[in-house]
Parts: sequence; structure tokens; C-alpha cells
Amino acid sequence: MEALRNNRPLPPTAKIARFNPFLKNNQIRLGRLQFAPLSADVRHLLLLEGNHPFVRQLIKNTHVNLHHLGTKIFLSELHSDFSILRGRQAIKKVIHKCLPCKLSKSKCGNQIEGPLPS
Repeated sequence: MEALRNNRPLPPTAKIARFNPFLKNNQIRLGRLQFAPLSADVRHLLLLEGNHPFVRQLIKNTHVNLHHLGTKIFLSELHSDFSILRGRQAIKKVIHKCLPCKLSKSKCGNQIEGPLPS
């Protein structure tokens, strides 16, 4: 963040260095689509930290709005607006704690039946 504020290049070991990050309105944006005929928000996605409380709440709300869909579809839906660091991991944490998802994926128990009368 400090390197971006001072208009210095990021170190090559930074995970986001290959996405050409820049600061705009004190927000980190990513994208290399500067010449694409798209709006600025679509060309340069907002970068969010996966374990931030706001991002967790955003994931929870989107998960409910998408009717408890799986990780892949969910991630592609979020990638249309945001780029989330460790997004797949953050989504899996939320889905793992979701009670309706747990109930729908639970295994049915096999009950042992009693002996028949003779």
C-alpha cells in the first residue's frame, strides 16, 4: 500500500504485482484492460482483503441472494464486481458455516430396524 501511495513499483514478490495495481480514491484497483470499451469500474476491479469483516458480510449476503450456490458459481459472480484476495478460501469458510447448506448436504442416517415377530 505504501509503495502505491508513493508511486513506486511493487516488489516482484507481491502477489498482486502481476495485476498492475494502482490507487484511485484511496482504493486499490486492479486491471490491465485500460483500452477495453468498458466502464471504468468494470475495467479496473476493486481489490478486497478476503478476511476483512466487510468482505465476510458481503459474501454472506451474496450467498443468500444466490440461493446457496456452490463455490465456483459464487466466485464468478463476485469477480464481476470485485477482486478478492484468497476469495475461494473466504467463500468456502462462509459456505462451511452456513446452516441451510449444512442441512441440505447432510447424509441420511441408516437406522437399524428391530427384529420381526415370529
